[in-house]
Amino acid sequence: MFKVFFRIILLLTGLSIYSQKNQTTINAQLFAEKNILNISQELTYYNTSKDTLHEIVLRNWADSYRDNETPLAKRLLEDYKTDFYFSKDDDRGYSQINSIKSNNKNLSYHSPIHQKDLIYVNLKNPLFPNKNITISLKYTIKIPDAKFTGSGKKGMDYYLQDWYISAAPYEEAWVLDSHNNLNYQYNTPTDFNINFKVPIGFQVHSAFHQEKKIGSDFLNYHLSGEDFVKANISITFLKSYLKVNTGKTNIITDFISEDFDTAIQEEKMQQMMSFLEKNLGQLPHKQILVEKETYNQKPIYELKYLPKIFHPYEEQFKWEIKFFKTLSSEYIDQVILNNKYKYYCFNEGLEVYLFIQYMNENHPNSKLIGRLSEIWGLRSMNIAKSKFTDKFSIVHQITARENLDQSLNTPLKELSNYNKKVITPYKAGLSFVFLEHYIGKEKLQNSIKEYIHKNLNKTSNPKDLINILQKNSSKDISWFMEEWVNSNKKIDHKISKATFKKDSVYITLKNRRSIKTPVAIYGLKNNEIKSKTWTDGFSDTKKIAIKNDSLDKVILNYENDYPEINNRNNWKNAKPKLFERPLKIKLLKDLNNPNAHQVFLNPEFAYNLYDGVILGIGIQNKAFIHKNFEYKLKPTFSTASGTLTGGFDFSYTVFPEKTNVFDVSLGMSGSNYHYTKDLNYNVISPYFEIAFKQPNMRAIGTNKITARFLGINKEVAPGTTQTDEDKYQLFKVAYNYRKNQLINDYKLNISTEIATKFSKLTTDFRYRHLTNKKRPVEFRFFGGIFLRNASTSDYFSFNQHTANDYLFELPYLGRSETSGVLSQQYVKAEGGFVSQNEPGFSNQWLTSINTSIGIVRWVEAFNNISLSKSKTEAAFFDYEGGIRLNFIPDILEFYLPIYNKEGFVPKDNKYYENIRFTVTLKAQPLIKFFKQQLF
Repeated sequence: MFKVFFRIILLLTGLSIYSQKNQTTINAQLFAEKNILNISQELTYYNTSKDTLHEIVLRNWADSYRDNETPLAKRLLEDYKTDFYFSKDDDRGYSQINSIKSNNKNLSYHSPIHQKDLIYVNLKNPLFPNKNITISLKYTIKIPDAKFTGSGKKGMDYYLQDWYISAAPYEEAWVLDSHNNLNYQYNTPTDFNINFKVPIGFQVHSAFHQEKKIGSDFLNYHLSGEDFVKANISITFLKSYLKVNTGKTNIITDFISEDFDTAIQEEKMQQMMSFLEKNLGQLPHKQILVEKETYNQKPIYELKYLPKIFHPYEEQFKWEIKFFKTLSSEYIDQVILNNKYKYYCFNEGLEVYLFIQYMNENHPNSKLIGRLSEIWGLRSMNIAKSKFTDKFSIVHQITARENLDQSLNTPLKELSNYNKKVITPYKAGLSFVFLEHYIGKEKLQNSIKEYIHKNLNKTSNPKDLINILQKNSSKDISWFMEEWVNSNKKIDHKISKATFKKDSVYITLKNRRSIKTPVAIYGLKNNEIKSKTWTDGFSDTKKIAIKNDSLDKVILNYENDYPEINNRNNWKNAKPKLFERPLKIKLLKDLNNPNAHQVFLNPEFAYNLYDGVILGIGIQNKAFIHKNFEYKLKPTFSTASGTLTGGFDFSYTVFPEKTNVFDVSLGMSGSNYHYTKDLNYNVISPYFEIAFKQPNMRAIGTNKITARFLGINKEVAPGTTQTDEDKYQLFKVAYNYRKNQLINDYKLNISTEIATKFSKLTTDFRYRHLTNKKRPVEFRFFGGIFLRNASTSDYFSFNQHTANDYLFELPYLGRSETSGVLSQQYVKAEGGFVSQNEPGFSNQWLTSINTSIGIVRWVEAFNNISLSKSKTEAAFFDYEGGIRLNFIPDILEFYLPIYNKEGFVPKDNKYYENIRFTVTLKAQPLIKFFKQQLF
């Protein structure tokens, strides 16, 4: 009897401890005319740790929108988003705390200067383990504009995420997570009881159980639910949501397409829910909220940025994949509760994996470029033959080849935007595919469901799934965490040798990287799979034998079982051919074909005064995925001179894994164009470049050293003797550094040139600051000195005004013009002066400071000063100033000088000849500019 009683006591104690979860009761009222929420809240916090707590940390993320000094404001700038930094106070938000009490007694509290969206509440009495405290709060929230983060006011509607005050999790220490625009707040399962009053005409939508009562001026909504980790609420004005019953769960959604019948959409929703229930198990809640705004925060990017008229997909297909992506994300977040700050890749990877499975089941023939794959001229391309789901491995391979990906265990906060939004989810999804191929689809899916069932409604650790997988599989998967998840190593195996004997094929494998992951070997006959063999990971080389069932080829990773960065060395034929990889010429750049030598033909277009319109064709081997060795030949025809011109570039690049070096390139380039009418120049330049990694992947910038030898030969007019200024060689070493930020942008270039007649050292430092009034302030310092100068002319001298571009590096349209419009083209180099004042040249040293400051919009005032020195002459001081019309920085600008040392410039009868302009016709700067505007 005593034993039974003892067991009952233990059971009740266990249930009590297990039920110790936080509870939140909220009474909120919306005042729409002022975008204000008045809130009274009771928060019951349980100390489930082993520590005694003397304070509780609360998240007050509504206050993240207060000013430019919050973590959110700084993070948005890091993400190259300026909307918040330059926004009006009316568009921002805040939280005003009126009182924090416990047992009707005021509690003292404070917020750190560097984390204003956290509140440290001092407890009057210690909170012991397994005890709880109820804290009462009264506060007012000003709702921000939703354009900043997706949460807030949009038009007449409100989309509220992380809007209420919540307790930070405690895991041996407080998880001090400020709002960092990650669309995520880490919470433990909480029971909610919310009363929400909204004005007549507004409707409240959520995943909670919901009841509504109509008052005289307000609608009263009661929302309740257990074991929720978020309380997203949408309040819409005169806008209803669709409620779709899919069996045990209702879908609440505004994500409806007007392009086809709603009944079809409801049928698709039921199909999606059935798929997710089969793969993940039943939802713990009876409703799920699926909104278009949620999709906009995590879109399918190729659909988001492609104009609707150019979409190659049917409207129904587009809506279906968008809806499934959003639904599966919300579904996974309900059934798997973990700390995404640590395990971001897990939920995101599972979402991508399920997307691949759903597409394989319901759209197995969908193509990457949709109906464009049927167009003549495109349908023969590899990209047209690729399935829609191939995009995950293609994008990952492009990125991994250039070391732009981050390891899967990288904390969410440290991921670059590109990795957070695209690469980490893709790479993690391919990791699930890897496991599926290695241990079997059924074992993987059963293990996922077992993991979810064991951890339903409680915080879990994804590492537990690995233990379940290991238990359910006879294969060793210890490599998965050690080699794949916890490192950024790349997979690249090759078949060094394959000997086909009567009964067996003897294969020598080579591991070209340091990772030790399993390798899949396929035996093929007439492109039909006859065998598949897995072998364990290894270092260096490994010899294996497989059965020879009349095989004519052996291939590694034939079905893309795992993400590999190079598959050009994955196969051997039983009967080697003279040309193992046939030559294939394509008119357009395409995906890589590992079975062929690809040559791509692309149109080339350029212009300068002496060559006129330059037309030609680029012949290159560069496909979408980077190769170590790449070349480009540019034979062109210059319409003005009627001659053949062009250039070439050969390069070999490697991307080291375990060093601070980002890439190392060795190559040679050359060009042949005209520098004046009927006279051409050619440049031959072997080069070496080493680029260093940024301190972290979120930092955008440049840090590289370039060494280049230049051999320059200028054609001279008939009857003219070629001099040292027409044919010369020099060696140039340059260091380039840039810390690329929106508000504070730094550039530094230090270079030295060594030639037969001279050697020089130069420094070019530039700083750009954007004030909170959106006015740019720019500062540039140039300093140059000749270490040795035996030249007898000013051809190689420093120039205060227009740099004498003897290296043919600057984008002049008429580099030899001394009059006319093209002589007024301005490139900020060397002295950087707009006016051409005497003496202009300096053969000893030159220093110059160029500044500008914004006045209104694109109108700026510029000022330049310089001090220069030539041999046998005294130092010369000069200055100038004027107006800069900065329409597109470094691409389209106009300079109107007002004054200089010689006087008031506009008094000149031909003042228009003093105006200077900057124009760029090259594609790369234009592409860079528009990318910054879009992303």
